Amino acid sequence: MMNIVILDDDPIAIEDCRKILTEYAAENDMDLSVTAYQKEDQLLDQAEDIQPDVAILDIRMGEESHDGIQTGTLINKRWPACCVIYLTDYITYASDVYRTKHSYFVLKDQLSDRVGELFGLVQKYKEELLQKQTVSKGIFTSGRKKISFYPGEILYFERSLRTTKMVTSSGDYTLQEKIGELEEQVRDMFPGSTFCRCHNSYLINIEAVTAMHSSSFTMQDGAAIPISRKYMQQAREAFMTGISTC
Repeated sequence: MMNIVILDDDPIAIEDCRKILTEYAAENDMDLSVTAYQKEDQLLDQAEDIQPDVAILDIRMGEESHDGIQTGTLINKRWPACCVIYLTDYITYASDVYRTKHSYFVLKDQLSDRVGELFGLVQKYKEELLQKQTVSKGIFTSGRKKISFYPGEILYFERSLRTTKMVTSSGDYTLQEKIGELEEQVRDMFPGSTFCRCHNSYLINIEAVTAMHSSSFTMQDGAAIPISRKYMQQAREAFMTGISTC
């Protein structure tokens, strides 16, 4: 069963989207559940029991032009495994959606033609997610302790003076290794690593990035991580690769 939630303030648009999804599912023998909401707070309050696999969000909600993108950011945090799909009538919002991790952006009048492509991307993401879940933990030394983390639990490394701070989803830890040494370690620990050097003093997990600006990243914990000119190209490429699959 694939659980899909739709957020759109237009009931006609909701029914059009629901019809396209359910007809495609029926034609392709897919088990699908579709639940629709017209307000962000309804989705966030009621979808907990559903545990959505896919969230299809309208970008422009009422008078607020970016409500859907704000909701996408909240969904990233609450249901990290959920794919966020943006639907809109306005191509001008195409660049704004990169503030959140998502798998697809499509104009509403093109959904019928691209629904197969959409489900293909969702399936690809689910397969990649399963592969990531089989990754072993990496072991680090903090003081006299050995600590272990999955790659997705590590947000970034920050070098200051003679120590490096490892920031994780469960707390911060002090390491002795330099950023260059840690870059090699995580590459060996985590094949297909999503870690990216963006500055002489920083190594980030691109999956923990919520936004890229002209010279910095915003991380899940709200930290602003600088991007130096030396690493700008590879940082941009890593970010674009990361958002292409949710």
